[in-house]
This record gives sequence, structure tokens and C-alpha cells, in this order.
Amino acid sequence: MKLNYVDSDLSGPFPILSYSNSLCYITLIDDATRVAWVRFIKQKSETVKIIKDFVAGMELQHHKTPKAFRTDNGREYVTKDLNRFYTSNGIIHQFSPPGSPESNGVAEHLNCMIEESLRAMLECALTYDEKLWAEAVLTPEYIKNVNIIWQ
Repeated sequence: MKLNYVDSDLSGPFPILSYSNSLCYITLIDDATRVAWVRFIKQKSETVKIIKDFVAGMELQHHKTPKAFRTDNGREYVTKDLNRFYTSNGIIHQFSPPGSPESNGVAEHLNCMIEESLRAMLECALTYDEKLWAEAVLTPEYIKNVNIIWQ
């Protein structure tokens, strides 16, 4: 079922501040459809706010609350505030075992694909501007989602 399970991972910090003043990005993927959302943040501590906003947006737009979030054991995902939020909304938080990124495969695969595309785009750009990394991150996410929608 759509939006029952959401896979998430965080990437960064990047060495250069983007034009939107971000250093990291978080991916959120619907496990059923593989539709992905990318959100940019300045620091990893903003992860809790992003997840809360994402859940509120899904409730407002699709009338669905995710049943579970699958993440790694990163400190940005293991907080008292986020745990309280999950508990109060009936959301189960599933962790992958420490040191095994393959257990969080959906999110890790997306981040790997995004970062490979990012490197290729920035290396091939005629006017190479490192601050464009955030815009380059959005390109593979957009192409992936368009391919899913039109299948």
C-alpha cells in the first residue's frame, strides 16, 4: 500500500554550502511505489523537523500516515523527540543493524544513484560551480519519479 512504509537516509555534509545554504540532504522514499522526495538541510539536527513536516504533508495531501519508517542507526534518527513523535502517531521505527548499510537498501541505493549522477553532472559541466550540488541532486530524483509516474 502506498505510504505505508517510508525508507529514509541522510547524505552529507558536503564541503561547500549550496546556493540554498544547505550542507546535507535527506531522502524519503515510499517503499511501495519508490517515489522519492529530497529535502535539503543545513545540519543533521534538522532531520526531526523534516520527518514531522513530511508526515504532516502526507496526512494533508493523501490522508495517509506512514505505518513505519526504515532508517539506519544514525544519531539524527535516534532522538527522544523523534521517538515521541513516532509513538504519538502510531508509527513504528525500524532500524537497520549498525554497520550494515545494505540493510537500509532502498534509501542507500537511491543516495548512491544520486551521488554518482551528481559527480557525473558536475564533472561534465562546462562552467563548474560546486555550489550547484543541490540542484544537481534534484535532477536524478526528478527523472526517477517521472519514470515511475509514466510506467
